Amino acid sequence: MVNTKPYFTSAKVATVPENSTAIFYTATGIDPEGDPVSFRVTGGDDAAFFQITPSGQLSFRNPVDFEVPADKDKDNKYIVELTINDPAGLGEGLILAVTVTDVATGSYHVRRVASGFTQPVYATGMTDGSGRMLVVQKAGRIRVVDPDSGVIAETPFLDVSGQVSTDGQRGLLGLALAPDFATSGVAYVFLSNTAGDIEIRRYATPAADRSQLDPATVKLVLRIPHAVSNINYGGWLGFSPNDGLLYIATGDADDCGTGVTTLAVATRCNAQASALLGKVLRIDPARDDFPDDVDRNYGLPATNRDSISILRGFRNPYRASFDRAFPRNFWVGDIGQGAQEEVDLVQIKNTYVGNNYHQDEQFDWPLLEGDVVHVSDISYLRGAGYSRFTWNHGNGDYNANAIVGGYVYRGPAESLQGIYIAGDYSSGRIFGIRNDGVSAGLRLTASFRPDAGSIDHISSFGEDQRGNLYIVDYDGELFVVMPG
Repeated sequence: MVNTKPYFTSAKVATVPENSTAIFYTATGIDPEGDPVSFRVTGGDDAAFFQITPSGQLSFRNPVDFEVPADKDKDNKYIVELTINDPAGLGEGLILAVTVTDVATGSYHVRRVASGFTQPVYATGMTDGSGRMLVVQKAGRIRVVDPDSGVIAETPFLDVSGQVSTDGQRGLLGLALAPDFATSGVAYVFLSNTAGDIEIRRYATPAADRSQLDPATVKLVLRIPHAVSNINYGGWLGFSPNDGLLYIATGDADDCGTGVTTLAVATRCNAQASALLGKVLRIDPARDDFPDDVDRNYGLPATNRDSISILRGFRNPYRASFDRAFPRNFWVGDIGQGAQEEVDLVQIKNTYVGNNYHQDEQFDWPLLEGDVVHVSDISYLRGAGYSRFTWNHGNGDYNANAIVGGYVYRGPAESLQGIYIAGDYSSGRIFGIRNDGVSAGLRLTASFRPDAGSIDHISSFGEDQRGNLYIVDYDGELFVVMPG
């Protein structure tokens, strides 16, 4: 008797709502001899997202987000090849197109996660799948908190108390986990040392325990002189999801502020690449291109032109972020002096032609403070290559006095999707930006009132591994935005 291969009788298309791991499709087929059949996932552009039982029940391995499509073509249509087999191994394939649909969850609320931190200035999610958050405290400790229970671990993630200066705006200011942190345990911090200079340091956890960095693993990556002033440090560092390199935002040490009235001084502050203050820097921390320089233990990326400085002309770029859905989009919150606050959006490029690297690499401080002209020489202004959003100083509901850059929201609350959220340290006001060139700025303060505690002095925003947005209050509280 000739064995005839089984064939599919189930559909070639399926639909599933976002954020679901439930079974949404059951493969069926017929074997002409009546033998039992089994099913497997055997290919397709998006095969890695799926799992199937031998009896044909198909589901996503992990929830997928309609607003941040992860399929190959980024159109929420996931392609997977299924195969039906008989006991002898004969069979055929079926190309299944799975369309992920939007689930409207427009409402949201803000929940207090925990309190009791001491001068918290930053928060970020652990990338080990645990859901834990890391909260950076200015005096030198990084705390670990469970956002579900609000319990703060007794043992800190890192303790460099005594190794940092904390007067003025100095302190332990930033934290970035390496992209491979789950396997390497490597993390980087931004701090001011006891002399007041900026240090970027590398630490690592023990292989068996990702909950604590080992102080003995410390390695200096970069030191930048800053002892002349205890303000305008910047303080952010983070890895680009686009190129995997480490970006660092530094302030101008108040060297270019009050009293700048000449074009010569403004030009020096704005354009000098060798001075690494008032800049956004890009380095490869996995290499050391300067083995004879103890203050420089990093590589110069091939995509840089001739310096680690790639964006210039900032006053105090305290917080910055990449949009996880559009990873070339880079947002920088630059704290103003006495007139306006500013957030800049620039698309990071990875190539240059001749001397034309980043038509937008030259930002405008101290010639401009937001839209306010300090030095009148329009021929020098280079603001065409980026988008600038500004707030006047004052006490109105759309005024800000110390802008804290945030994130483009990519979490589960649908009505916030795609909105860049920032805040004002001085007042606790929260703002939103729809980057469509049309919409006015959003006033979100009232809708962000928490269920407990109060948001009075926003020192940072944060994201966890799933894209949930957190708000850090300098008075010691951590909040999270929740759908519903």
